Amino acid sequence: MLLRRIARHLISIAALVLLGGLISATLVRLAPGFDTDERELDPSLNAESIRALHAERAGESNVLHFYAAYLRGALHGDLGTSHSLGQPVQNLLRERWPVTLRVAGIGLLLGWLLASTLAFGVSLSPRPAFEITGTTLSGTFLCIPAAVLALASVIFNSPGYLAIALIVFPKIYRYARNLLAKSYALPHITAARARESANFAFSSGTCCPLSGLN
Repeated sequence: MLLRRIARHLISIAALVLLGGLISATLVRLAPGFDTDERELDPSLNAESIRALHAERAGESNVLHFYAAYLRGALHGDLGTSHSLGQPVQNLLRERWPVTLRVAGIGLLLGWLLASTLAFGVSLSPRPAFEITGTTLSGTFLCIPAAVLALASVIFNSPGYLAIALIVFPKIYRYARNLLAKSYALPHITAARARESANFAFSSGTCCPLSGLN
């Protein structure tokens, strides 16, 4: 029974991935400027060269034919060729995955660290200024599109992992803040905090109703 459920979920995931790829390929072909090629702007090309470029991209107009050919190639390890770089995609991935993995890992780790630290600080502090600060920061970065943060990272030549951290920070902060708020509201947590406050008050002598009788 468990194996059937796992197999059903795997089949559903595979179907969603295939359907998402088909929809993405269709939307790309419906986008303005799909049939254009930046190489056509080269003034040194003649009419025959431009027709060759058009013929090269003609096979990609039919989305079903292109997607089926792409899937057949992907099953054999051929992910196609990058039009802008003129190199096989497989080679580009092999060359760049270490850097991509390092930048993405550092960005996710930094985002989790910032969000978790701020969420714990806001939850433990009774001052409303911390709550306002955390909500303002997370709301601000949540409203900024990811593309804008990525573009700003390129313009200001900042590390790529910083943009990734700022993108994931508001989502993680909101989740961690809500989780901590629910945890602090649990009965046993409330009882433990009340007992700790009472013990501190009695040990300091600030809450002893019989102290004036001695």
